[in-house]
Amino acid sequence: MIRLTADGTSTVVDLTEKGFVRARTPRSLPDEHEQGWGYHLARWKRASEGRDVDGR
Repeated sequence: MIRLTADGTSTVVDLTEKGFVRARTPRSLPDEHEQGWGYHLARWKRASEGRDVDGR
């Protein structure tokens, strides 16, 4: 689930993933996804600011 909430002049992005246990994924997968979302959200933030998405 993705929830976007206005916060003044910013937007809060809340991501919820579930179903890992039911899908019988490796136990490490939720942590890997959390790290991956951090990476992608940082890139989206830079892009929204008109900056190079690779952080240059």
